[in-house]
Order: sequence, then C-alpha cells, then structure tokens
Amino acid sequence: MTDFAEYVGGSGAADTSLEPVKIGMVNQQGGAVFVSDTNDDGVRIAVEYINSQAGGIGGRPIELVECTIANSEEEGQQCGQQMANDDEVVAIIIGPTFIGTEAFYAALGGSKPIVAGVSVNPTDLVQENAAVLNGGAAYILAPFATFARDTLGVTSAALIYPEGAGQDDAAAGQASAFEAAGIDIAQATARAERHL
Repeated sequence: MTDFAEYVGGSGAADTSLEPVKIGMVNQQGGAVFVSDTNDDGVRIAVEYINSQAGGIGGRPIELVECTIANSEEEGQQCGQQMANDDEVVAIIIGPTFIGTEAFYAALGGSKPIVAGVSVNPTDLVQENAAVLNGGAAYILAPFATFARDTLGVTSAALIYPEGAGQDDAAAGQASAFEAAGIDIAQATARAERHL
C-alpha cells in the first residue's frame, strides 16, 4: 500500500522555521452574484490538515495568499496582477467565478499553474496552465436529471437560464443530461434585470 503522506511531506506538523510555500487562492464572493464562500472553507481546512498532520510540502508549511472577486472584471484583473507579481506564489487555487475570470487569466498571462475544483466558467477549461478536477459547468449540473427522473418521476421539464457569456454551455450540458435520462426538456433564456 502506498503511503500518500510522502507526497505532501510526511506526517506530523510542518516545520514552521522553514520558509512557507505560498499558494494563491482566488474566489468570487462578497458581491451581487454569490457563488461560494464554502470553497474558501474547504481550502483552508485542507491547508490546516496538511500543515498540522501531513508535514506540509517537503516539510514546509503552506501559506495562502488570498484575493477575492466581488463584482467586476477589474477585480479579476487585480487578482491576476497580484498573483503574477508575487514571485513567492508558486501556484493558484481558483474557486468558481462568474465575473472577472477572463480578466484574471489575461492579467496572469499563463505565468503560474492553476487548479480549480469545479468550474462554472468555460474560460477555465481552455487555459493551458489550468486544471479542473471535478468538471465544468456543462457537466456538474447533470445529476439534476437523474434526481428528477429517479426521485421525482419527472417526464418533462423546462430549463430557463440567463443570457450571458458561457451560460449556453452550461445549459446545453444540463439539457443533454435530461435528454439522456429520457426527459423531454424545453429551453429558454431569461434576461436578468437589475434595479437599484
């Protein structure tokens, strides 16, 4: 049996006298479109475990360098610039982002590797320096079809999704899952109106 602890440094606590391994963390939160602050919770829990139980990375502790995107492309650009300009950041974990994603990647300019758990933006899937571990928007919603068929007994459904870049990919993936499950599905786009 392989001892996977050797890949992250061993066991026990990381040696805090050593320089930390800095990993960037970018997530969308705090703005008008709420995605997930639980992504940050999961990353922080993993870092705490690696630092306290798995010996860090090569004995060195992990230190997170955080940046959030709330409402704008400019914030994505700022996060990309922050990560690109910090020579100590060796890799970046990106959470699900709808806003600022393209500006983030443009500012980063492919200079560092990126890992996403789940992607909600098609931009993540075409980056040469990025890996998406658990699928993109076209795939992550597919289980709704199985649930609708097996639990709810649904035979037809309607899919209404917002207009916007990348939304049609997610909708197409969802629709194909319903079709594969034998459920007739009608699709329509809805334009979001924002009133202040």
